[in-house]
Amino acid sequence: MDAWIDKVALVTGASAGIGQEITRLLIEADVKVVGLARGIDKMREFQKILNNNNNSNKKDRFYPIKCDLTNENDILDAFKWIKNNLQGVDILINNAAVLVSGMIIDGKTEDFRRTMEMNVIAPAICIREAVRSMRERGVKGHIININSIFGHEAVHVPSVYSNLYAPSKFALTAMSQQVQAELKDIESGIRLTNLSPGLTRTDMTTKLCSMFPYVEAKDIAQGVIYALSVPSQVLVRQLSITHQAE
Repeated sequence: MDAWIDKVALVTGASAGIGQEITRLLIEADVKVVGLARGIDKMREFQKILNNNNNSNKKDRFYPIKCDLTNENDILDAFKWIKNNLQGVDILINNAAVLVSGMIIDGKTEDFRRTMEMNVIAPAICIREAVRSMRERGVKGHIININSIFGHEAVHVPSVYSNLYAPSKFALTAMSQQVQAELKDIESGIRLTNLSPGLTRTDMTTKLCSMFPYVEAKDIAQGVIYALSVPSQVLVRQLSITHQAE
């Protein structure tokens, strides 16, 4: 991780769960982290904990920004703030997602739209803006999309339905593959990793974790660190992290 010391990472959904654990490990690795989420109070409380627990060299490395990721203007404002205050983005972690319970055949259109806006459109906007930032500065950055094993196989579990979650994650898988090809075509040196967790214990999955084996958010965060730590000539295209029983 030495190559990323004092670089800037943008983590979406940084107020809890996987995003919070990724933020913690990045800061431990001396990376500056901008966190985006609607829960600004949670992020500020987390900021206090980080500053109290870390030594002086690792304080003030977390920059929380309130952002509704279904609102493009909020995203663009966040990137503008990063450019004005921290020069630009070197690492993008597309982590934020929404999971709506229930069947598609009984679903509400508003839930369809919210899922696709958060899980597909927001990552696409963030990728576009991050790549623009990296190319403007000649940075060989890294993009990591936190996907899901449901982005590869829409496994049916009786009585457990996740609406458009699996289809949206399939779309994120396809997006990751296409952007990998685009980055190669323009010879940017920018890498993209598609990281697909199995069931992970977060606030969003509490009910499911009482029924099935799961991994912890810190396990997924370690996967992010691994993908960032490989030599520059190596690309971790796809990384899946699941409970051994899955």
